[in-house]
Amino acid sequence: MIQRNREWRQSFSLAKQYQTLNLVEEFMDKFVNEDASKQTKKATYADTDLKRAEA
Repeated sequence: MIQRNREWRQSFSLAKQYQTLNLVEEFMDKFVNEDASKQTKKATYADTDLKRAEA
């Protein structure tokens, strides 16, 4: 699993990794979480870690 994670990080830019994580999170909120109608606005990965990583 660690090796796969390293390969994934080397294959995709940091921005693309965060885009993917945001898409998965959005999918989970809309289609998986039982109480999706009560989801609150929260910071995305791109809003937090990507800006910090590029600084």
